[in-house]
Amino acid sequence: MSTQGKQTSVVQRYQMLSFRNKLAVWGTVVGFMGTAIVIFALVFLSSGSAGFKQNSYELGVPQAVLDRLGALLASQGIQFVDRGKQLKILTAKYKALEARLAERSDELSQRAREALQNGSLEEVEGSLQQSIAKQQATLADDYFNLAHAQSLLVKYWEALESYQQAANLASQNSLYLNEYGTHLETLGKYQEGLEFKGKALAIDIKTLGEDHPEVAIQWNSIGVSFRQLGQYEQAIEFHEKALASDLKTYGEGHSSVAKAWNNIGMARFALGQYPKAIESYEKALAIDLKVYGEDHPDIAVDWSNIGAAWKALGEYNKAIDYYEKALDSDLENFGENHPEVAIRWNNLGTVYRSLKNYNKALELFGKALESNLKSFGANHPSTALRWENFGSVWHLQGIFDKAIPEYEKALRVYEAILGAGHPKTKNIKSLLGLAQLKINPEAMDE
Repeated sequence: MSTQGKQTSVVQRYQMLSFRNKLAVWGTVVGFMGTAIVIFALVFLSSGSAGFKQNSYELGVPQAVLDRLGALLASQGIQFVDRGKQLKILTAKYKALEARLAERSDELSQRAREALQNGSLEEVEGSLQQSIAKQQATLADDYFNLAHAQSLLVKYWEALESYQQAANLASQNSLYLNEYGTHLETLGKYQEGLEFKGKALAIDIKTLGEDHPEVAIQWNSIGVSFRQLGQYEQAIEFHEKALASDLKTYGEGHSSVAKAWNNIGMARFALGQYPKAIESYEKALAIDLKVYGEDHPDIAVDWSNIGAAWKALGEYNKAIDYYEKALDSDLENFGENHPEVAIRWNNLGTVYRSLKNYNKALELFGKALESNLKSFGANHPSTALRWENFGSVWHLQGIFDKAIPEYEKALRVYEAILGAGHPKTKNIKSLLGLAQLKINPEAMDE
């Protein structure tokens, strides 16, 4: 191979890594409530595109594309919370696909890029399928681009096949392997997804070395995968590897280091190691305060995480202090009628319920309910949770005739959206049955 050929391959490799960096940072299946993108997505999908114009600019995605993605997700019947997470991922895929198509000079790729920018996603898919039909040297790349386009069209299973084709055609391309694994996780295939993400990691460790920032991103991502599988010790192991690498690369005051500390805290919290979780959360908070300042939404998330850990330890006054800081921050950033603010009110309500200050708990749950009704309407799991919490307060006071209607409203939503077999549905059904028995003990089955 010529020297020039080696140089070109290195440049191409760098470009692919930078794309995965974007994908990993934007699209990791983490379930962090409170990041700005998820927040914006929830508002957009619950209140329409009119309130999302400014954030279209901030995200670097044309409004026509956001409108189309929101409509496509809505047409699939995906519920609001899931839609918010998926819109975050799809926005990353849009930006990555646009960048990849910009590197291609052939007519079909340029036609696909123009259609992509106009939100004409079916035309993008068609152009890329034509390119694949030519069976040219860029076949693996075409399949990978097609998978991105199919994801934007919410054709997740078709996208899975295209990602798989790309990974099969270029089995040593860590970008393709990693994205295939991530997409498997999107479809709930966590163990299979972890396998392919592990293969991608092994390739990059060999190519780049353990201390490369791209490798740290993958360690964090795999840690999240283990957390989704309930394997929290393994999750901590990988998050700690990411932390050690990021500390070498960036030093102690970088946002990537804060993210690693936060991930470790979440795994420790899941293990019931609440003091250690607080220690990790506080390290993340200290860094985020320096990076962002007190008024940033990520700070509110840090405060809320610490509050949850103190609540789990029964330190209710400390929990209230942190929850109130998070609430004040989100009220300043988003206003009262925002899903994140509703979460803060709900969290505070749970603490006052534990303190048996039932009137205060009802007041806070009421604010959360009013906010969610405006944001989501009645047929949404978050709204159902507020009704469930209302019912629990009446139940704890022995006022079962008031608890029952709240439980019934929550049950109707859970059954319709989550299904009869979901744990939330089963739990609320059990609570409803207990309340009904308290009023009518003779109704017990023989």
